[in-house]
Amino acid sequence: MELFKVDTIEDSIKKIYDKCINDNFNLELEEISIEDSLGRILAKDVVAGEGFPTFDRSVVDGYAVISNDVSGATETMPIFLNKIYEVKMGENVSLELKSGECCYVPTGGMIPKNADTVVMIEHTEILSDKKIAIYKNSQSGKNILKKYSDINVNQVVIKKSEIINEYHIGLLSVLGITKVFVYKKLNVSIISTGDELVPYETQNILDGKIRDSNSNMLKSGCIKYGFNVVEKIHINDDYDLLNEAVKSAKEKSNIVLLSGGSSKGKKDFTKNVIENNSKDGILIHGIAIKPGKPTIAAYDNFSKTILIGLPGHSQAAYLIFKLLVLALYEKLSGANFNKYKICMGKLTENIPSSQGRKTIQLVSVSDDFYVTPIYGKSGSTNDLANADGYIVIELNNEGLNKNDIVKVYYL
Repeated sequence: MELFKVDTIEDSIKKIYDKCINDNFNLELEEISIEDSLGRILAKDVVAGEGFPTFDRSVVDGYAVISNDVSGATETMPIFLNKIYEVKMGENVSLELKSGECCYVPTGGMIPKNADTVVMIEHTEILSDKKIAIYKNSQSGKNILKKYSDINVNQVVIKKSEIINEYHIGLLSVLGITKVFVYKKLNVSIISTGDELVPYETQNILDGKIRDSNSNMLKSGCIKYGFNVVEKIHINDDYDLLNEAVKSAKEKSNIVLLSGGSSKGKKDFTKNVIENNSKDGILIHGIAIKPGKPTIAAYDNFSKTILIGLPGHSQAAYLIFKLLVLALYEKLSGANFNKYKICMGKLTENIPSSQGRKTIQLVSVSDDFYVTPIYGKSGSTNDLANADGYIVIELNNEGLNKNDIVKVYYL
């Protein structure tokens, strides 16, 4: 009987990555509008062509003054200044303030020349159209956003490999940057296998059959993380049909995901098909991880295609997608999809580990960050749907104890 020769998940990623790099499997670039860039991976540093703000501006509603004029102002001993002007929003102000004078400026308004601070309107009183009482001193620079104090000319404002979010798009808009270079989406083919599967739309199914859920789940995951799904098909347990499907998929995809057929069943053709479609044969046949041990992977240098045989069980299939496929994409692009998707929490009970394997344990997280394991079989779609995330128990760790502080990776 053939035995699995398992790799760690880290070694598995490295094996595929090294093949990709040695074969010049480079992510291609494209320039797109910032309006279409949400969620895309930046392929070049973004450098500011201009500074921001382009003028000294007030960050409060108040009166622009010369700080020395108000240095002794208090509630009981106010300073009286002459109001000479009211700045309008968007106005390019050319006037120059003299000692003893003040000028009303709205939030975001331009500061007149010589003024070096703004007294908040709450600390002033209008005595007449031309006379203002100041009841609080204000140090030089207070309540003013100085020219170029936020962003300097030629400053790198967003680094390569950042995943563009709505705040980045706002920043780009402020700077008048309309286009950015991003990595082109990798094309993915999803092939589900198994005689037992029927289309998910099927309403009346016979005993022994199940609806195909993995392909839709994987497609959704691919879309979520920025892949382009070019096809999603189902193939019965037939070697020739599966072989032809993989050959066809290689012509249009950078990654081919085969869901199901990676166990040691008698109709398991996945290993042979993947092997047949890669000159160097199987790179990975088994990973020291639970769930997800029966994972298969190869790289075809002719078509520059990554071939991954995922486990058939839902939990295992999606977790391997995240821990292997997505992690490989992160390594190739430099992106970090988990950057804002982790939390620390306290375990509510002991969790055993699996001997000789890294354990991926689904968990729920309460509002006050108590972490509770969700136990079930790797084929349970319900557990996966109701989990908040997962924790990792490392290979040589005997388990975790109640009240341990753990890192949770949100799904």
